[in-house]
Amino acid sequence: MLLSSIVRQRGYLHINHCGKNGNPSLRRSFSTKDTRIDFDRPKDKKVGGTVKPIDYHLFVSMRERPVEDWPFDFGPKAPNDADASFFTQLKGILSSSLPNPSYQITAFQESNQWWPEYEGRDILIFSRDNFVDRNFRSILLKNVSDSNLSQRIQGFFNGEEKGKEGEDWEGIEGEKYLFVCAHGTRDGRCGYCGPILINLLQDRIKEKGLSNKIKVRGCSHVGGHEYAGNVLVYPEGDWFGYISPQHTDQLIDFASKERKESFKDNSISPTSLQSFWRGNSYLTQDNQLQKIEEWNCG
Repeated sequence: MLLSSIVRQRGYLHINHCGKNGNPSLRRSFSTKDTRIDFDRPKDKKVGGTVKPIDYHLFVSMRERPVEDWPFDFGPKAPNDADASFFTQLKGILSSSLPNPSYQITAFQESNQWWPEYEGRDILIFSRDNFVDRNFRSILLKNVSDSNLSQRIQGFFNGEEKGKEGEDWEGIEGEKYLFVCAHGTRDGRCGYCGPILINLLQDRIKEKGLSNKIKVRGCSHVGGHEYAGNVLVYPEGDWFGYISPQHTDQLIDFASKERKESFKDNSISPTSLQSFWRGNSYLTQDNQLQKIEEWNCG
């Protein structure tokens, strides 16, 4: 795939890579304070220990809405945006439902512009521990709407979800997800690097025959624009930064391995991905740095 083309694939915007900095006229459509947004820009910040620890990470489907049409912020700063209002409502419900709320909410776009026939949206939830009365840590809530959001979320976290498995929700413990930040309206580096990585990852996964096992989704701001390309691997919760096209095969190999807590072993090769590991969302930042120190001393 040539990075110098301007195409729209799978709902993502590819921009012309004219020289080192890209086309300035196109670059103005992104939000960024830096003049360099490409993969070859200076990368002088340490990535290790930059992930805020959480208990739950929720990814909310934007259905058919393309990434380039997302608001700068999914929250009160976009009061007239229906998706942002949904996020604000969800945050309020989680804050009141969880005793010690430690969560992050991120938007994601469906692959290949596909979305379910029902009116609501899907919510992927990844947890540090098993959910109440369930023996798994990853779940897909289906057809969640503004009208039933409170009932579905509170019922789920209280272990009172009455919906039918397979129809209203399903465990997704065996599925792997690669979430790539492509939130260009938030930052130009993510808007440039994200779509390119998404398409390269999807193409390589298809070539390797892993499409049924590993799913790639564009996602909204997760923190750390300067580390673009940012790639999150779930359900394990490993985050990587400064990912470039040459790292796609290594990421796929890492994601395809069967492990529940990859941060407890040395499966991240020092010569491949360890230097790009930002941390793990289920580890404290001190423990993230400790893990990096163990790798360096090993």
